[in-house]
Amino acid sequence: MKSKTEQSIDAVHALIRAGELAKARSAIHALLSIRIKRHEALRLAFLCREAYLPEKALGLLHRVVRGVSSGKASPSNEEKAEYGMALGELGAGREAIELLAPLDIRKYPRIFRGLTIAYFRTWEWERAIPICEKFLGRPGATLHDRLWGEFRLGVALLHGKDDYARSRVILEKLVRDTKTNDYQSLHEQAVYVLAQQAYLAKDYKRSSALLASLKTTEVTSPDSSLGMSISQLRIEILLATAKNRNSAQRALRGIRDRYAAAGRWEQARGCDYAEAYVTHEAELATHLYFGTPYASGRKKIQLSCGLRPEAIPAQYDWVISDPSPKALVFDLATGENSLNGKRLKPGDVLLRTLRALSVDFYTPPNVLDLYARIYPGHYFNPATSALQVRQALWRLRQWLEANGLPLVIHEHHGVYTLRSPIHCALRVYAGLDSAAGREQERYSDFMARIRKKFGGREFSANETADHLNVSRRSAIEFLRVAAFQQLGLERMGAGPSTRYRIKT
Repeated sequence: MKSKTEQSIDAVHALIRAGELAKARSAIHALLSIRIKRHEALRLAFLCREAYLPEKALGLLHRVVRGVSSGKASPSNEEKAEYGMALGELGAGREAIELLAPLDIRKYPRIFRGLTIAYFRTWEWERAIPICEKFLGRPGATLHDRLWGEFRLGVALLHGKDDYARSRVILEKLVRDTKTNDYQSLHEQAVYVLAQQAYLAKDYKRSSALLASLKTTEVTSPDSSLGMSISQLRIEILLATAKNRNSAQRALRGIRDRYAAAGRWEQARGCDYAEAYVTHEAELATHLYFGTPYASGRKKIQLSCGLRPEAIPAQYDWVISDPSPKALVFDLATGENSLNGKRLKPGDVLLRTLRALSVDFYTPPNVLDLYARIYPGHYFNPATSALQVRQALWRLRQWLEANGLPLVIHEHHGVYTLRSPIHCALRVYAGLDSAAGREQERYSDFMARIRKKFGGREFSANETADHLNVSRRSAIEFLRVAAFQQLGLERMGAGPSTRYRIKT
């Protein structure tokens, strides 16, 4: 006989299937106020995601998956899968990939969508190819699975390996197989990606013909994601074929601005990439390179947009506002600014927070993004991590105000941006960003200063704090990150007796 809690979970499931999401969410919140057993938590976490409450799924499974509970069995693959999918839905792609990628897609096919989207969002299309192939090759795959698996495989081949021939074969078959009303949305998406394939293969006539078949969607849903993408690709064809590119560039930038206004920031980045892909304008390609936090994305920008390695500068000034001639330039390596000489200390959480806000020029970070960048190597804890981030933001705001620096941290709908009433630029450096959720703490003077001070001898966090003039807590975090990211620092021992040594 089922317990009352299990019966309540059944009721939530029934509400979701009936489309009563508001009632389902209310019932979920009521369940979360009572003690939930482990086997019940797994099923309830799934229903939380179904009800668009992935943050509640994290709260239910965190202690099990991240090993906070003492004396408990290791997390099951089902628990890892559910937790990873919730992370992916909240935008924590790197941590989601870490959990989901080791799982066998043939045994856990339900992770397919979340894992492939996480790879696509971080420009790692090539890593999604074997996932798609295994998903398609497993016994018992349904028609629905096959069609969506082929779609994602076509996308991954096109953007991950520039395999125009194989992606065309897969996508043309998919277009034929999805002409029924049951798959109208997938059919239109497949036609659009096939038009992309023709464009990238420089078959502009075929690309235009495919887009013409989507004219109704473009006209009736001009502000939808697909409608805007169709318009964007039309402009890209014009940009690639016109003798005078000025009007096409203005139109493409107009689409970019519409994407940004609608909160579709990755598509806005895609517009700049599309322009740089055709024009090979060094200034735009450099902006893209420094403003894209994914290593695979930077590599693709470099190769596709004509950005030669020797042409990539060591530093780049990201202008976030330009309303007046009075300049504020904040150097994210040294923590210094051009207005009054006040300095954020290297290694301190305040400078890490400012860097975390500056890693991506296009997509503003949310709390999970900021936590991964401010505290690299740490896992997000739904009970405490958001508070840590907000405290760091509050402290940075206080420091900026106390030192008379007109740089404002603005929060809107859960994401954060930097603004300034005067001309303001943030000086960023190659290798001093947070690609793939791992902020590379290559502080310009840290390793050099401790190497000069301590040479080959062992030293402690207290000695480091004294030498760098930072708090012991900041020094410990600084040393931990340097050791974690293999920046030439060796850690020995644990606890209060921990010692460090420069690797020779």
